[in-house]
Amino acid sequence: MGRFLMYATIAVLAVFVLSSFTLLKHGSEGLSQVKTLSAHDLTAKAMLYKDATVTVDGELIYNAQLQTYELTDADANYPTPLRGLSDDAFLPLVGKQVRINGTLVLEEGNGIHVDVETIRLAGEATPSARATER
Repeated sequence: MGRFLMYATIAVLAVFVLSSFTLLKHGSEGLSQVKTLSAHDLTAKAMLYKDATVTVDGELIYNAQLQTYELTDADANYPTPLRGLSDDAFLPLVGKQVRINGTLVLEEGNGIHVDVETIRLAGEATPSARATER
């Protein structure tokens, strides 16, 4: 019985030390911290937000040449393509100021895009669409 308690205590301590080390080493990376950005900041500092959950404000536009929805603003270096929602979710919001939540993805050779989880009109609390509505 004594050995069992000793080994159980060692196992619990090992799990505690490893989880503490992981949390301290990676900080908030694993906690999906949301960063609020402008469309300009997203394009200017994309490497800083790679694979991060971001909230971005900007104007939703449709690029007919590429057949994709994009987020831009007056200061953006270039529009950021959006993915993750159906055309039915994006279409009513084209030309309007919106706020999107999603993950910034950088792909070698393909540039950046945002995998959108939610989209809403700027200033509104309730999302117009969610990623489950694909």
